[in-house]
Order: sequence, then structure tokens, then C-alpha cells
Amino acid sequence: MGSGASAAFTGETYGEMQNPNQGTKKDNALICAAIDFGTTYSGYAFSFYNSPDKIHTHYWPPGQMTKTPTVVLLEPSGNFHSFGMVAMDKYKELLDKQEHKEWYLFERFKMKLYEKGSAGIPEDMLSLALEPEAASLDCRDLLGEAAKYVGYRYMVLDLGGGTADITAHEVADDGNLTELHPPTGGDFGGTKVDIKFDQLMSRIFGETVLKRFKQEYMQDYWELMLDLERKKKMFNGTGKMILHQPVTLTELFSDITGSTIEETILKTPFKNKVQFKLGKIYIAEDIARQLFDDALKNICEATSGIMQKVEKIEKIILVGGFSESPYLEMVMREKFNDLVDFPKEPSGAVLRGAVRFGQKPTTISTRVCPYTYGIARMVNFKSFHPPTKKVTIGGIEYCDNVFNIHISKGTKVSVENKHLATEHKYYRPLHEMTQTSIEVYASDKPDPEFVDEPGCRQIGLAVVDIDPTGDMGSRIWVKLIFGGTELELVVRDEKSRKISNAVFKLF
Repeated sequence: MGSGASAAFTGETYGEMQNPNQGTKKDNALICAAIDFGTTYSGYAFSFYNSPDKIHTHYWPPGQMTKTPTVVLLEPSGNFHSFGMVAMDKYKELLDKQEHKEWYLFERFKMKLYEKGSAGIPEDMLSLALEPEAASLDCRDLLGEAAKYVGYRYMVLDLGGGTADITAHEVADDGNLTELHPPTGGDFGGTKVDIKFDQLMSRIFGETVLKRFKQEYMQDYWELMLDLERKKKMFNGTGKMILHQPVTLTELFSDITGSTIEETILKTPFKNKVQFKLGKIYIAEDIARQLFDDALKNICEATSGIMQKVEKIEKIILVGGFSESPYLEMVMREKFNDLVDFPKEPSGAVLRGAVRFGQKPTTISTRVCPYTYGIARMVNFKSFHPPTKKVTIGGIEYCDNVFNIHISKGTKVSVENKHLATEHKYYRPLHEMTQTSIEVYASDKPDPEFVDEPGCRQIGLAVVDIDPTGDMGSRIWVKLIFGGTELELVVRDEKSRKISNAVFKLF
């Protein structure tokens, strides 16, 4: 997701320990835990309320990694069996025995989880932390004393599997962080290398062979991609990249084409560039570099783009699984010299930072609106309005789908000054209405005119009760409150004096 999010939630206290007069449930929590659901890998970390600075990160064997593959295995009955590498190992075992057909294996289900909301975690115990912000909080420890000085500016690149997210912060007078630029990035994380490798294999073996290999020999395909994941963290831009050669792939190629891969590749542009011998795949240095180059080019360009807009950046910190690539490190150091730095465990930075965010959400005190936010409304139709927008109600002509701006892209908003948000007045379109719908929109443009133009999307819909005795002149006051990782909608019916609230996610 562009700027992704990690869930930071708190464990509730129980029995006599819980006192409703001593703050919210979150205030009474025994622990603060963070869950990072990634497209390819996931993990969790936590801290206890009496030792918030001691963050415990769970390590997943094998290899003692801070994350495990985002894979869930269900039994034939539909019951949960296992998660992560344990699920993959079990499914491989089932494949070997040809007993896998009634089991259910799910991969890359992150967006489905997002569509279902908090996935069972109580809303009043859940906070959503933007991943690049969480990484920035963790990186303050790496910066040491420098990060305590007012005005110190640094950038964090969270280079995950699916996406690369970049943010820039400055240390404010109160020691909290001010966002200097909206989190930005794109789909140029580590899986871009996987896609380029897949394209390379497709050019060599053909799409038909590769597709059947994935379908009929899933275990071997997994092992090949896991080997590629390991080699991505070893390749430094020089020498060959050497991968394990799946025998089933080359045998399948011979069965389908009637020729050996060794003979066929000599007739392709990859002659002497990609070799299959002694059970290994040898990829020449220039071809191996090409697997990385598109992603690295995008990362460098995105970083340079922010540095052109934000002056006096004193450090660029790289976190996330893809930042463990030696080749990426070499390219970034060549481009940005001594500005570049890495934490000891870059894959766990988001998790650790999300725990810190859960402990103190106001640490990021000021943010920059990445979009223009507003509400759809009707206004009296004027001659300059498009005829296609004209609607007639009660004999009066209106212009529909107007984007009424509440806050523009690039505006700085403060977490502590959310009460200063401006109320906007709206009118009910019909008599005797008991409810009204408030449609909230976001736009890439600073001054959109209509909610259905390119670059606009609906991010929320709230249905609120209103006084049915009000007339068409009866006003409804609407306020959009920014500053955190969520957008709060407050609706005040002037007739009934009733106030309604709704919350929308900003990513």
C-alpha cells in the first residue's frame, strides 16, 4: 500500500487491576504490541508497560529472522493449522506425499485482511502506525545524540518486499518529530527483483514451461525463490549469482520441447550469460545487476526527488528487508556518500518503531497532508458549471458532485491542534429527512473541482441521523479533523444539536 501500516495494539488489564476512573483502556494496558502484516513477510514485537524501552522482537526460525512468510495453512476442515515458514514446510510435506489437495494454503492476503478491518482486534485497543513513520521512530536510536538537537533533519527509506516508502522528519522544539514531506514511494521493493527474475526464466524456458513448473512442482519453485531471496542478500554487484537448479524444471523443459536447456540457451542472447551445470544456475554479473537495476533506479530517483524539495537532510537511513542487499547499499553509498546509514536489524525497524508509536502516538506531532481532503456537495447551478452536473430538486437547479475542500494537499497539520479544524456548513437537500450521507473524498490535486474527476477517490461514507423537523434551510455543520493516522469526521445538526462521529483510514 503506498505507505503501509502496522497495527499497534494494547493488551487490556483485568479484574481489580482495571479502574475506569484511571484513563482509557489503552492507558491501563499491560503491554503494547505491534503486528506488521507484510505482503510477503510478517512479524510482531511488544513491550511491557513498566519497561517501555525494552522492546521484545519475536525471531522466527530458521535463520532467526524477525519476520516469517505471510502464509496461512488451513486443514481440510477449514480449521487453522499453521502460519509462516511452519505452514510452508507442512505444505511441502503434503506435496511430497500427494496429500495436499484438500488443504488450503493462502499467500499474499494482506489486502483481504485490510478489507476486513481490524481482523478481530477491538477498535478501542487498536492504533494504526504508518510504516515509514514507525521506522523513523526506531531510527532515532541509531542517530543517537544527533537526533536530540532541534532542527536535525533525516530521511528514512523503508524498503520492504512489495513497496518502498520514504519519509523525512525534523526534530521539533519539544523533542517530537515534524513531518517535512508526505510519505512517498512506490511499488519498487524487493519483489521487483523477483519479477525480473521470473521474466528472465520465462524468456529462457518459455511461458508454457514456467507456468507448468509452478503448477506441478510448487515445492521446487518455492525452494528456487527462497534461494533467490537469500542470494539477494549476498549479491554485491560483482561476480556471478549462483542459484540451486531445480532438476524438475530442466526435465520438464526437455519433455515439452524435446531439447535440453543447455543446447537451447546457446541459441539465445543469454549464451554464456546464464548457464546450467552441476545442479546450479550461474547468472553472469551484468544479468544479475539487471535484476536489481529498475528497483534501484526508482529508489535513487525518489530519494533525490525529496532531497530537492527538502533541504539540509543530514542522514538517510535504510530499513526493511530489501535494505539488506549489499548491491543496494553499494549503489546508495555511491549516490549519496556518507549520508547513508543502516540499523543493525533493518527488517525489524518498523516493528520496533510501531511499538514506540503505540506507547506515544503524539511523537509525530506534525504531519503534511499527502492529499486534498473534502466532501461531496451540491451548490446552486451557475452558468459556468458543466451541464452534465445539473440536477433539479423541488424546481431548483443544483450542480452535483462538487468537491468542497476542507484541507489542501501539502498543508501542515498538528496532532495537538486538532481542535482548530474548521467547520463547514451544509444544507439538507430534502424535507423530512431522518438521515443524510456524508461522502469523504481525497484528491491528488491541490484544488479539485469535482469528486468524480481523475485523481479523486472516495475514502469514506458516513450515514448520520438528523432532525426530521428541519427545513431545507436547516444547517448541518461538518468538520474533518486531521493530524493522526486517521481522519475524524464530526457532524453537528444545528436543529437537534446532536453530534455524530466517524473515523476513516488515511492510507
